[in-house]
Amino acid sequence: ANPAAVKHDDLEEIEAEVNRRILEAAPVQVSFMPIGEARKLGAMMLFGEKYPDIVRVVTVGDYSKELCGGTHLEHAGQIGLFKIIGEESVAAGTRRITALTGWKAYESVRDLSRVMSEVSAALNVPPSEVPARIQATLREVRQLRKQLASGGRSLGVTADQLWNQAEELNGVRLIISEITTADPDAMRQLIDELRRKNTPVAVLLAGKQAEEGKVVMVAGVSRDLTKQGMDAVKWVRAVAAVVGGGGGGRADLAQAGGRFPDKLSQALAVAKEEAAKLLAK
Repeated sequence: ANPAAVKHDDLEEIEAEVNRRILEAAPVQVSFMPIGEARKLGAMMLFGEKYPDIVRVVTVGDYSKELCGGTHLEHAGQIGLFKIIGEESVAAGTRRITALTGWKAYESVRDLSRVMSEVSAALNVPPSEVPARIQATLREVRQLRKQLASGGRSLGVTADQLWNQAEELNGVRLIISEITTADPDAMRQLIDELRRKNTPVAVLLAGKQAEEGKVVMVAGVSRDLTKQGMDAVKWVRAVAAVVGGGGGGRADLAQAGGRFPDKLSQALAVAKEEAAKLLAK
């Protein structure tokens, strides 16, 4: 009997205790006696159940004694394995635990292990890190949904804001910035807005995926700058090397990634130095 649903931790404790008892392989003893004598011995009886004058009492080790007509074991070890697969209410204040035993329990554990291995491989993390990775992925999905709901404008900055913060370098508008999203599509959209302005511009945007330990960056330059030696691929690769990554693309638009988000500030400083080198050629 239990007034509420059994908590997950309690189910785990019950399962562990049952399996400990199974491993002890205590003997199962069956005896027949008057129901009055069974009550004196403290045998467990189901409330509301009608019993005959002579009852079958099953005793397992020194921890279980109850009236039962269907146990066919010589010792508890013959159960093999006990695996809980469900818990439900059957009446007010009464819960039922459903479990598998023996070979069926092994098959259940095997199947769960197979699923965990497949999930681990799909997420590219060890099984112990699967819950954390799923939580991180769910957070990212929720963030992306918010961006879609707002028309994809949740970038933390606008093209005009970046334009006003730009530096002048050899007559080129140089924009290097970390933004709140690590979505390369959103970065490219922002870069396209900046490149539509008349002044020659070179842009490098970067964002962190801190939970996954990743950095995403996109570089774009006005097409007329490519004729002056400004190459987005060379630029983004030099910057990505600082965060342990690499990239590729076209001379006017390139993308890169990295594995060290904590080095992004250092990488952005390198971005300015590399832009100056490329524009000086």
